[in-house]
Amino acid sequence: MYLVNPDPERGIVAAPRKPEDLTAKTEQAVSARGFTWDDSIQAHVRPSPADEATPTAATVAAELRVLCNGCAAQS
Repeated sequence: MYLVNPDPERGIVAAPRKPEDLTAKTEQAVSARGFTWDDSIQAHVRPSPADEATPTAATVAAELRVLCNGCAAQS
């Protein structure tokens, strides 16, 4: 599971709740959406205009939810 939220300083932040959530599939999904890993906060970040951050965060959260649920079903 990921926490995905708009952030006024960074744009959008997508953080894995636990290390096991950071998989090749989730990494590929967020990278494809333009996120990069930020070691200082242990999360993916993507600059985004304030008016786009909330709807984009909701879309990314939904995509990651499907991926994470699929991973749980496979284990």
